[in-house]
Amino acid sequence: MKFVFVACLACLAYSAFAIVASKSVDRNWNSRVSQAIEALEADFQKSQSQQISLLRVPQSKTINGCIGIPCHIHQTWKSKQLGSLQSQADSWKNKNQDFKYTLYDDADIAAFTKQHFKDSIWTLWNDLKPVEKADAFRYMVVLKLGGYYADVDVTCLEPISSWGVPPTAAMLAGHEFDAEAFAQPCNPEQVEQWFFAAAPGHPVLHKALQLIMQKWKAGQRETLKLTGPCTFTEAVYTFVQGKAPVLDGKQDFPDHQLYGPAGQQIYMLSSGEVAWPGIGSNPNERKLIRHAFQGSWK
Repeated sequence: MKFVFVACLACLAYSAFAIVASKSVDRNWNSRVSQAIEALEADFQKSQSQQISLLRVPQSKTINGCIGIPCHIHQTWKSKQLGSLQSQADSWKNKNQDFKYTLYDDADIAAFTKQHFKDSIWTLWNDLKPVEKADAFRYMVVLKLGGYYADVDVTCLEPISSWGVPPTAAMLAGHEFDAEAFAQPCNPEQVEQWFFAAAPGHPVLHKALQLIMQKWKAGQRETLKLTGPCTFTEAVYTFVQGKAPVLDGKQDFPDHQLYGPAGQQIYMLSSGEVAWPGIGSNPNERKLIRHAFQGSWK
């Protein structure tokens, strides 16, 4: 009996120690994430001081529809061997032959993140799922280098130079669907993130990375809400109007208009142009890209 009593005391002592240790680890981890958020902010502020306003870029600098947004296409995959996805990737090169094209594999993504975001996103890297790393990377690479991002299962149907994007646009994004089309799990209106484009240093991409860090610290672990379109939509809306989408029965940002402050404006494409054949797209609109919705991340 005495042995059992002593053993129980030892168990209680161990449990108490474990709880204290766990709380200490939690505090240390939260502190690290907070420092990572601060590092991300400091890096962004430094890069912003080096950016030149798009309004100062002369119109004569327009090349193949690119002004401010570099003529650089970024895509990612697990390896450099795309297999059945090769034709979709080739469509971006064939339709935009004067553009620079880069395909990043998992090793490239990790190296880029460690080099450019060592004190921020890299601190979470080993805890993120592969798809979450891919989500974060698309924001990081366009934030740093600028250009056009597209998933490898997205086909380019028309040359980017023919899209009619205003030369002063600093970012290009597209609607996926609104509340009338689909009961979405996080926002009443969604901006797709299988394709977007931006000038280097655009605040929306910084906001997306900031939200990832903040949501991770708050305990969010659901991919769509942590790194995916929920977070991207929130970043777009917060940048333009200071709040996330609100269910009010109307589209906050009508298509084919510029939104935001001069020099950082976002041009919104319709779901028919960028989300076809998705649930929110109009089959009668012109088609700029086609998304295969292969869902390889699931």
